Amino acid sequence: MLKRGAFALLLLSFLASCTEKTELLPLAADYAYFPAEEGFWVEYQIDTLQKDKGFDDKFISREVREVVGSSYTDGEGETAYRLLRYVRNTGSNTPWSNIVPQVQSIRRTTATAERNDNNMRFIKLAFPLANHKNWSGNAYIDEEYYIDDNKCNQVAFYKNWDYHIEKLHQKDTINEMVFDSTLTVVQQQYENFLQYTYSHEVYAKGVGLVYKSLQDLSVRSASAPPLSELPWPGRANCGNIITWKILDYKIFLLSPFQTRQNRILQGRRHQSGAKWR
Repeated sequence: MLKRGAFALLLLSFLASCTEKTELLPLAADYAYFPAEEGFWVEYQIDTLQKDKGFDDKFISREVREVVGSSYTDGEGETAYRLLRYVRNTGSNTPWSNIVPQVQSIRRTTATAERNDNNMRFIKLAFPLANHKNWSGNAYIDEEYYIDDNKCNQVAFYKNWDYHIEKLHQKDTINEMVFDSTLTVVQQQYENFLQYTYSHEVYAKGVGLVYKSLQDLSVRSASAPPLSELPWPGRANCGNIITWKILDYKIFLLSPFQTRQNRILQGRRHQSGAKWR
């Protein structure tokens, strides 16, 4: 009897261990949407269309390389990483090594993936991931934080944002590169007769952020046409449309000789059924 009892306890312990590992595996896969390894980098093209009532639209295009730097322990005892952001004008031949970076930070805990941009802390992802899951992504930002958006919307911009996952583990093609597993986070979607705000981000497994769009628009006019006649964003005469699109990234797990051109060719071979941006 004692032997049978000991065997039963051993079996239960083994099954509990297996269950624990099974529960942890999906979470480890979720973390891959937000890489946090020193030396990892992603390059983007950031295009900004500025609308200012009474003036011509202004278009600005820049290239950005974000590099995960050294780790440190933050004030909450969590491991965080410096995020080095290098910025240059699109088409510039200036080497990244000649540019002084801006220093931001990221951290990935068991529950969240976070970015600190210009002393504003955003909860970009909430683990474990699930379709239609929602969270307060701007919980650490003062709701009364005001921005003067091109002198268009002097409002508490980040108030009442409700992040939610709209698509999960979906194949997508961004800037002619195929990503087998992506997720889309809608951060804000609001509109009325005179104002429109829409923000969403796309993350790819093993890469992180691959696409981002922020539209913060308004109508500055004594009279405006009905929405049915001129919907957003065409009706706006003030505000910004900002788009981030991936250009290249460092691969850890694949061949170091795989270039962006290889990825583009791969994307063209697999473009059927994928969504283009």
